[in-house]
Amino acid sequence: MSRFLTAALLLAATPALAEDYDCDRAAKVVMQAVDGRVAGTSEADASKILVAELGKGVGDQLAAWVYALPPEQLTPAVGEAWKTQCEAL
Repeated sequence: MSRFLTAALLLAATPALAEDYDCDRAAKVVMQAVDGRVAGTSEADASKILVAELGKGVGDQLAAWVYALPPEQLTPAVGEAWKTQCEAL
């Protein structure tokens, strides 16, 4: 899960994200991306949605990260871990 840790560190390094978005909302956005990938949404379409929610840099990076995860990691645990990391900020 080293890619997840990389993304979590990205969140930790971007305090503005934690200030602008509550942790429940951030976790829901992450899970929307995960669920979209599972449902067959293209990375480009997911990126557009995430950019609209989070802004260009973060949205693009989150989409790239979700689409790089191995299929076996596409579970609700991703959103739960994201929320935990967010709350630790």
